Amino acid sequence: MIIKEREIPIRILKIQALLDRVTLPPEKRAILDGELKSRLAGYYGEKAIDYYLRKLPENDYCILHSLRLKMNSDYFQIDTLLLTDKYALIIEVKNLTGELFIDVNCNQLIQTTPEGEVKGYQNPVQQAKYQKQDLDKVFQTKAIHLPIEYLVIISKPSTILKTNSKYAISKIIHAQYLIEEIERLNKKYHMVIHEQKAVKKMAKMLSKLHCRETYDVLKANQFTHEDVQKGVRCSDCGHTPMQRKHGTWKCTNCCKIDINAHVKAVESYFLLFDSPLTNQKFRDFTYMDSEQTASRLLKKMNLPHSGNGRSRVYYSLH
Repeated sequence: MIIKEREIPIRILKIQALLDRVTLPPEKRAILDGELKSRLAGYYGEKAIDYYLRKLPENDYCILHSLRLKMNSDYFQIDTLLLTDKYALIIEVKNLTGELFIDVNCNQLIQTTPEGEVKGYQNPVQQAKYQKQDLDKVFQTKAIHLPIEYLVIISKPSTILKTNSKYAISKIIHAQYLIEEIERLNKKYHMVIHEQKAVKKMAKMLSKLHCRETYDVLKANQFTHEDVQKGVRCSDCGHTPMQRKHGTWKCTNCCKIDINAHVKAVESYFLLFDSPLTNQKFRDFTYMDSEQTASRLLKKMNLPHSGNGRSRVYYSLH
């Protein structure tokens, strides 16, 4: 069963919000577009293995996606963690095309893209090994006694895998062979260590230890709050601002009508500013005049909040 769902990485959401709300020089936009494309590819690669994981008997596996844990003063992230009554399995997913060569001598992954471009990355097998070492320490501090295995999954079946290490090739497989590898591990670890009820309890404890990543996208890209374009943005043509008329939002460019267009504006506010929202700040960001209408719209969004009346403060759902 899935204990922790897969999350869209916060950096993806923040970069998307930045691209929508800040005027960027062409070269800067190209860099951020490239980063967004790369991160989205990684996320879609992770989602691609869900098809195979759904084939597993639900009651035999506890699955945690997008798990970010703290070890001492550092953090480490696991794409997917499987907990069973016999072992734990770390799954690191790569969504890369073309030809991949794992050079253990240089401890590097070398990609040759279909276009012939050569790129270098951290050795994903070594990366997963480091995750195992960190998870081992977490297990020790929480008195979890399970052997830990790790696998690197290549999501695209057309990607060619090469290496100069027999060990490395045993730890990296295409996604379609994931179930076979799990079955092999089930045979290797035949002795039950914990009851399934205890495994579920461990999984829920690890889920509570998850630390959501913080990332100030404005500061990282050398922008200020004043650089952010205010207003409710049209989801069809991108025009900003939409106008509030007769209980709804209307785009003055394409005439789209959207009663909930302000919801996306509030999401962008939280992603870019990382600060609580008040009625005044909401009206300022959406160019809205009515305090009563703003209060009604905010309450309808069911956001976490504190305080009452004009002192009420709203917080992001994430």
